[in-house]
Amino acid sequence: MCMNGECIESNLVPATDCPFGDDVIVNQTLFDIPLPSVQMTCDAVLNYVSSLNLFALAYCASPSFRSVCCNTCKSKEIIS
Repeated sequence: MCMNGECIESNLVPATDCPFGDDVIVNQTLFDIPLPSVQMTCDAVLNYVSSLNLFALAYCASPSFRSVCCNTCKSKEIIS
């Protein structure tokens, strides 16, 4: 949490890997693949990439995609 302009740990705020959740993909291209819409949800992007017979979850390995789609990528992780 932030106090006086400085971020500090606090028991009042739960720790999470995705403190800001997911954002919207706003680029028309993603890793050289043109997207069908200017703005798409993370789930919609992964579904679209899958429809192209590409391995969508590989996008979650990219730090830039994962930072924008943190919750979506985390929900797709295979827990062994």
